[in-house]
Amino acid sequence: NHSAAQSSAAIDLVLDGVDTIGQVGENNLTVSLTSPIVYARQAAENYASKFGYPVPPDCPPLTYNGECYFNFIRKPAYSFSWDWGPAVPTSGLWRAVYLDLYSGLAIDYVKFTASPSLDSSSNAWWAMATAGVKFGDRFDQKIGQINPHLWWPNGYGSQRLYTLRVRLCLDGPDCRLLDNWETRQVAFRQVQLLQNSIGNELGQGLNFNLVVNNRPVFIKGSNFVPIGMSIPGADVSDYDWLMRSAAAAGINMLRVWGGGTIERAEFYDLADQLGIMIWQDFPFACALYPTDEAFLSTVRSEVRATVRRLQHRASLAVWVGNNENEGALANDWWSLWANQTERYYDDYRKLYMRLVRQQVVAEDSTRLVLLSSPSNGDATEWEGGIAHQPQSTLFGDVHFYSYTEDMWLPETTPLARLMSEFGFQSHPSLITVLSATRDPRNIGIDTNFTLHREHQPNGTLTIARHNARHFASQVPKWLIGVNDDVIGKLLVRNFSVPSSELKQLTDRLATYAYQSYASQIDQAEIYRRITHQHAFNRCRLRSAANQARGLEGMSSGVMYWQLNDVWSAPTWSSIEVTGAWKATHYYAARYYANRRLAIALADSEQRIVEAFYIRDSNPNQRGSEQIEVRFDCYDVDSLARLNSWTIIKNST
Repeated sequence: NHSAAQSSAAIDLVLDGVDTIGQVGENNLTVSLTSPIVYARQAAENYASKFGYPVPPDCPPLTYNGECYFNFIRKPAYSFSWDWGPAVPTSGLWRAVYLDLYSGLAIDYVKFTASPSLDSSSNAWWAMATAGVKFGDRFDQKIGQINPHLWWPNGYGSQRLYTLRVRLCLDGPDCRLLDNWETRQVAFRQVQLLQNSIGNELGQGLNFNLVVNNRPVFIKGSNFVPIGMSIPGADVSDYDWLMRSAAAAGINMLRVWGGGTIERAEFYDLADQLGIMIWQDFPFACALYPTDEAFLSTVRSEVRATVRRLQHRASLAVWVGNNENEGALANDWWSLWANQTERYYDDYRKLYMRLVRQQVVAEDSTRLVLLSSPSNGDATEWEGGIAHQPQSTLFGDVHFYSYTEDMWLPETTPLARLMSEFGFQSHPSLITVLSATRDPRNIGIDTNFTLHREHQPNGTLTIARHNARHFASQVPKWLIGVNDDVIGKLLVRNFSVPSSELKQLTDRLATYAYQSYASQIDQAEIYRRITHQHAFNRCRLRSAANQARGLEGMSSGVMYWQLNDVWSAPTWSSIEVTGAWKATHYYAARYYANRRLAIALADSEQRIVEAFYIRDSNPNQRGSEQIEVRFDCYDVDSLARLNSWTIIKNST
């Protein structure tokens, strides 16, 4: 509108998303883009030349088929490739571009804070709204004491949201510029992450308990990766399906992983509405980063903008500085130059302790800020921000993967205070793979098509070996829903396969269907067993002859890796790229249920089975229940039931 522009005192050209290197001039509507691959390489070379040391890593493992130096560009790290996705380092304008017109003053950001009254006998809360004004001051307004309905995580109660409207008025009571207002959906809840001593000695560790509205909450979570390789191409319905699938499975926390991006508003809207708490990593992952002033200035602006955008969110529970960078330093992933080790440590502290954390606290003092995940939490702080052993099971959170041992056995898995990552790969279903290729000959666990998409070193072999521990080489086709006639018709209709090849291809696809099915059941069992082990030990220490392992336990939850996929490939996900649930997700709906029977092998040698009845629910729901547990023993090969036992107990 030309007249509106002329009457405005100021006009901002706003680009909500530039991917990634662009030059935008004043009074200039031209955006010039640079290749992110070329830019990152040149930036890395220039940095090493100027400061006298490299910033690792250079390039990803060869199996990733990826690009190099992702840590030198503020672009989602996964776009240069990861072990679950391809390299697609896009460029362009990926969010809205618009002119922001205002007359003198305009609302820049809005914050909302709420805290319960100090009077424990009262349900009253105090609330405050803060508005920052462009070219102006900051205004704080106490909303006062109110008695709201509380917001609860999924499974613990309802998610009551309130509308906060902040309006900027000029010229007294007439309130000129009525269209200058901001609206936020806010809620009343208190989230704490308590870290208290387990015993009388520090060596016994700290707990790591999530408490919401004064009620302990067992974290039943997963890790969320970007919804696709081209984020702008994702539809809101894709987010809706993933988030509602997560809620349906009983998930109450998602970790937004640091190798991705800060998600779009619709993601956080759904989290607020569904009671899914967010563990928010900042976008730094599996790398060291430059710390020259130009880079730090960019990060400073990025962190400030992110916190201001998300601070009011009811679902946002924890801020985290990075993914695995502390562990990378402490465990010397890249064999750093010995004479430069202290410099790398100083760079780490400069970026995460003195910049990211300080910037977050300045904008949002209501939430815990962890420097890294995994970390030892408070114990990491006592060691100067980088722990000697960041993966200690006696503190904070742990990431755990093992590809050589039998993951069905309880002694294989460490018990963490919080296991924020664990996982094992499985193959996507036959239907999902068929949607990713025009040639059915590509389908099979050993084809070039599959091996190109399998970025985990020896991943396909690892899946096959672990499957072989627990499954026969073949099972009846009816058990996994495979029908030769259906496959044959599908091949003829969708791929025009000639009759001369039909039998061979049908057999090949049927074999893949079984291998995919077996891998998904194997993955689901691993996730179930690890979850149950932590649920068993949520209120106790592990019973173990080994003294160190005997201090494990007091678990506050788990978050399996990973919820979603970006393409059809062997990955750790529970939901395929098509939106189809893997067996793992169906399992999660049972082992994350509010009322569930958790059964696991407590001792593989003595063949002892433990069963726990676990109830996570609204604190107002009380009462005794009669629990009947039946144990059925089956022959693995024939599936015939060999024996059965029933136990009846009362639970309060």
